[in-house]
Amino acid sequence: MAMRNIFIASVLLLSGILEILAAETLFPVQKEGQWGFIDKSGKVVVTPQFDEVWRPFNPLMPIGPKDHVLRTLTSGRILVRKGTMWGYVDSVGRWVIAPRFSHATHFHDGLAGAMLDGRWSFIDPQGNLILSIRGAQGGYLFSEGLAPFARSVAGKMKWGFVNKKGREVIGARFDEVRSFHEGLAAAREGDKWGYVGPLGQWAIAAQFQDVGYFFDGLARAVKDEKAGFIGRDGKWVVAPQYAQVQRFAEGLAAVSNGKLCGFVDAKGVIQVPLKFNDARSFREGLAAVAMGQRYGFINKDGTWAVKASFESAGDFSEGLAVVGKDGRFGFVDKTGQLVIPCHFDEAGPFTSGLAEVRIDEKRGYINAKGEYIWAPTD
Repeated sequence: MAMRNIFIASVLLLSGILEILAAETLFPVQKEGQWGFIDKSGKVVVTPQFDEVWRPFNPLMPIGPKDHVLRTLTSGRILVRKGTMWGYVDSVGRWVIAPRFSHATHFHDGLAGAMLDGRWSFIDPQGNLILSIRGAQGGYLFSEGLAPFARSVAGKMKWGFVNKKGREVIGARFDEVRSFHEGLAAAREGDKWGYVGPLGQWAIAAQFQDVGYFFDGLARAVKDEKAGFIGRDGKWVVAPQYAQVQRFAEGLAAVSNGKLCGFVDAKGVIQVPLKFNDARSFREGLAAVAMGQRYGFINKDGTWAVKASFESAGDFSEGLAVVGKDGRFGFVDKTGQLVIPCHFDEAGPFTSGLAEVRIDEKRGYINAKGEYIWAPTD
């Protein structure tokens, strides 16, 4: 936040791990410029043969600690590109839906979005056309029964929502929207954001400079250059008094006054004083914070669990967190022991037992012991 962005590419690496089936996790790998997939043991289950694999990440969907799993469950389908077109293969690499889409998404709620004959459309896991939106030039996935779409209106791109029957429940009249979450969708008219309900009515009038998704009844909002949290009635729960705030995680939210960072609870009470130079959200009971130019980890009472001694630090995942030292990255456990030395050029969090790492321009996977499951390749 005052809160510096730590370049460990955690989001990009995390979003690259595709959860194909509930009982099976596949990891994308690249070899000689072609993409395929391995299982947790490092066995190649889909031979590298594709020009690109879909790594789900889009601001139209909420981002949370487990969203990389929820967002990539794809009804047994993997979205891949061959040449200039996208199509879908099964978990062993067999084509199920031939590559015929210029743009497409992974499956969500049983449907995937795709550009078909110049229209934003939705298909089922067999490739059957379920609905096509008249004049739609873009859109995204269904969430809570509604999907955003974009259409040119009087020469300007406007956004609305359709239901699964193809009916435009909310006409294309907004300048920008985000997906529905907890019954509301953020929408922008001009330079002001508010929230609409599932019938398109304003639930919270457009009045904010920026807003976030609702999680557990609270949403980040910015007004008059100050950030806080609002409830579903649009009233301030945590008064707008901060330069920046992050969404709540494990009962606390990181906040910044522009110079120092701390943590507040859902009532706005400061639980960890604003004394850090940077702060990340709590994960697995610990939060990465910076004191001066060095990062460590604190408990929820603000005491040090791992003293600040690193150049950068990420979130804990499966008991380990990425840390940086001398321009390289490794992993620490919750006692602060460097269990995997800092010798990678880039590292992502552990997911389903593996972490993606990069050395030079080559990427591979390691296990929690630091052993290569897939040696770096390009």
